[in-house]
Amino acid sequence: MADSTKIVSAAVFLIAALLWVAFGVLLLLRQGDLGESWAAFQGQAWVLQGLEYLIFLPWAAALWLWNTPWALSIRALLVIGLAWASLYLLNPWRSSPGARPRVRKRS
Repeated sequence: MADSTKIVSAAVFLIAALLWVAFGVLLLLRQGDLGESWAAFQGQAWVLQGLEYLIFLPWAAALWLWNTPWALSIRALLVIGLAWASLYLLNPWRSSPGARPRVRKRS
């Protein structure tokens, strides 16, 4: 059972990393598409927006952050921090906060 959990966790992490790479590519190459995506997101029904926020929370928050009138350096820092935090939390290879290191018994 633990192996299947690790596989699913690794798959979720890889998908999240690919979504952040896609967001970064759009940010560098086609910033206008991010503005259009935010406008399309806001134009949807509230229920659909809520579902999308639940599923794509870090990317929806990054999209909102990027479309605020704040200074470029602040927006970039917040988006990078959000990407780092989400990938850190989804990282299946990090140790759990309450996990104890394994101690080998001497024979």
